[in-house]
Amino acid sequence: MKIGRLFYFDKREEKIYEELLENIKCIITGAKYLHKSIIELRGEEHDRDVSKAIQLEKKCDIEITHITEEILKIKNSRSREDLLLLNQSIKKISKAVEGASYRVQMSRGIKLPDYLNKGLQRMAKATIETLETLKKVFENMPYFSEEVIKHLQEVHTKEEKMDELRRKSCSEFLHSKEGLSVQKYYIWHGIVNKLELIADSCEEAAEIIGRILASREI
Repeated sequence: MKIGRLFYFDKREEKIYEELLENIKCIITGAKYLHKSIIELRGEEHDRDVSKAIQLEKKCDIEITHITEEILKIKNSRSREDLLLLNQSIKKISKAVEGASYRVQMSRGIKLPDYLNKGLQRMAKATIETLETLKKVFENMPYFSEEVIKHLQEVHTKEEKMDELRRKSCSEFLHSKEGLSVQKYYIWHGIVNKLELIADSCEEAAEIIGRILASREI
């Protein structure tokens, strides 16, 4: 149950936050398929799961366009601008999941060293945790409540964890004596960057919501 002070200027905002929440849920489902595809790298299930991840993110893109159209109907300029920025940050998350999925798709038939694959698995799991925390923020919007603030702070903590995992993975690569072809390095590095971008974009969305709360506090 949502408890707290309503802070929106236009009644359409409540419906838009509900649609943003549904889109976040769709993105999370895609991210879970991405995680599975990394675990199953190079198998038939890998092909199926990575394809599902890509399809879901394309579905999210369509919904993002619809939400943009709804936001533009809002008369209050501050609400309109804030929500457009927030929807754009959600689009970045979706595109990063899609981008990581395409790079995993490129890895078919290419065996990455176990230590690199395990690093990718840890990062993929951390992205889901970050997305799940962002979802909790949207579940409590558009209400000003302690729950929103708590989960916004948790998103930042999760993003920092992702940075640590990326640094650890890169350090393991640099200190490994195992050679890696240019092709394998390109694919591995591309997936790492996209996974990190998911967490960064979640943090960006959290920062935008924080600014919305601060600007409308009475």
